[in-house]
Amino acid sequence: MVSKGSGGSKDTWVLSDAPLGPRTVEHRRTPAEEIHGDRAVSSRAAEHLFWLGRYAERAETCARLLRTALTRLSDSSSPGISHPSFLRACLAQGLFDPSDLEATEETQIAPAALIRRLIDNVFDAQSRRSVGFNVRQAIRVAGAIRDRLSSDNWRLLNQLFELVGSPPDTPADLHDALAIIDRAIVSLGAVAGLEMAHMTRDHGWRFLSVGRHLERLLSIATTFEALGPEDAADPELLEWLLDVSDSLVTFRARYVRTPEWPAVVELLLFDAYNPRSLAFQASKIAKHVPQLPGSSALPILADLARLEQRCQTVDPRQPGLFAGQTWLEELLSDSQIVALHVSDALTSRYFSHAYALPHATRAGR
Repeated sequence: MVSKGSGGSKDTWVLSDAPLGPRTVEHRRTPAEEIHGDRAVSSRAAEHLFWLGRYAERAETCARLLRTALTRLSDSSSPGISHPSFLRACLAQGLFDPSDLEATEETQIAPAALIRRLIDNVFDAQSRRSVGFNVRQAIRVAGAIRDRLSSDNWRLLNQLFELVGSPPDTPADLHDALAIIDRAIVSLGAVAGLEMAHMTRDHGWRFLSVGRHLERLLSIATTFEALGPEDAADPELLEWLLDVSDSLVTFRARYVRTPEWPAVVELLLFDAYNPRSLAFQASKIAKHVPQLPGSSALPILADLARLEQRCQTVDPRQPGLFAGQTWLEELLSDSQIVALHVSDALTSRYFSHAYALPHATRAGR
C-alpha cells in the first residue's frame, strides 16, 4: 500500500512469473526462551572487557610497586638503592626512566630525586606504567561497557579517578602519596572483588578474567627476571618480593621463618593455590581461553597447555633445584612470550571490528 499525496492510498501488486514457495515466518522467542537465552558479546565489548582487566591489573601492580619502592627508599635503615635488582625491577615496570638511574664517579643516585620521581608517577597521565594513566584508561574502556558493570563498580572507578586521575594542585609529599596509594590499592582490590561477586560467567567475563591473568603473569615474570643470582641469599630483598606480590602474610603464616629462596619461589611461582603465583595465572588462562567460541582455531592452545604443564611438573622440594638459574630464566622468558602470543591471538581472532558480527561471542548455557 502506497500513499498518494496526502489524500489517500491504493494497493500496489508486484507480479511474478515464477511460482512462489511457502512464506517462512521468523520464530519469535517465547518468554521462557528469553529468560534462559544467551547474552551476546560483541567484538568491541569483548575487547573493552579484555583491556579493562589489563588496565586495572596494571594500575594495581604499579601501585604496589610504588608503595614498596617509596617505603624502601625513604627508610634510612634499609639499603634501598644498594640493590641493583631492586632498581632493575622498578625500571622494568616503568617506575623509572633509564636517565633516573644514571650515576657517575662524581655523583651518586640521590634517593630524594627517586622518591620525587615515584610520587610524580602516581598521577602521571602520560606514562603507560603510571597509576594515573592506567586508571584513566580503565575508566575509558569501562565507559563503553557500562551496562555490564554494577553501580558500585562505577562508584569505585569514579573514586579512583578523583584520587589519581589528575595531579593535585600542590605536589604531594611522601606521606600524602603513600596514603593515596593505599586507598588506590584498596579500591582496585574492591573493583576486582565486585567483578567476581556480581558479573555473570559469560564470555565477556572470561575476556575480562584473561586480561587480568595475562597482566599478572607478565608482572610476575618481569619482576623475577630482574633478580640476580646473588638475591637468592638476601632475606631483605626476598621479603620485598613477597610484599610486592601481596604474599608476605601468606608466607609468614605457612613457613613461620625468614624468607628463603626455595620457599619464596615455591609460593610465588609454583603454588597452584596462590592467586598471586605464576602457576595460578597460567592455569586460569589455560582454562578460560579454550572455552571461548571458536577457540579451537587459536594457534596458542598448545603453548598454553605446555606452560601450564611445565609449572605443574616442577617439584620445589627437590634438593638443589634452585642452585642453577638457567631453567628459571627459560621459564620466565617462556611465560612472557606465551602471554604476548595469547594477547595477539585474541586480538586477531575476536577484536576485528570490521567483521564484528562473525566475531560476536555468545555465552554457552
